[in-house]
Amino acid sequence: MNSAAKTFVVISFLTISAAVWAGPNPPVTVVGKMREVMLGDSKARIRIDDLDLNHLYGVGPIADMNGEITIIDGGVSLARVQADGSIRVDHAPSCSAPFLVYSHVSQWSEVKIPSSIVSSQDLEQFVEDSAKRMGLDADAPLPFLVQGIFKSVSFHIVRTAKPGGNVPDNSASFT
Repeated sequence: MNSAAKTFVVISFLTISAAVWAGPNPPVTVVGKMREVMLGDSKARIRIDDLDLNHLYGVGPIADMNGEITIIDGGVSLARVQADGSIRVDHAPSCSAPFLVYSHVSQWSEVKIPSSIVSSQDLEQFVEDSAKRMGLDADAPLPFLVQGIFKSVSFHIVRTAKPGGNVPDNSASFT
């Protein structure tokens, strides 16, 4: 799997909750670069409300690194960490991102994940192997969802230390 595909696999695993996908591979679009953000440039490169939200799935940070964007079937969720450490999730497409990975998927094909899959590395290999068995191009970016009931889930929400800051020097992790 190339690095763009692995990035989408890891991001999808960390932020979206279901394991199913479609074929042939729907186009995956990448706007902006994580590297630019890590070098201090977190300005908006894409406005979510300018996208066609019909069957849209995607992930990325909110511009100025003040939270995370998750898009599931056109529904836009914005997760932010509040001053007291609590998480606030708003549902609104009016936001921008310095980078975003997204795809339009109108129909998914379900694949059961065996109980032997216990790590993100196991899941990445399972997705790649399953994609190949389904005749999909496992070397190209491949959107997927992971759905289920979990004992625990670890995730992070990036945030700047002060409003208007442009370098993510702080994030909140939750398990």
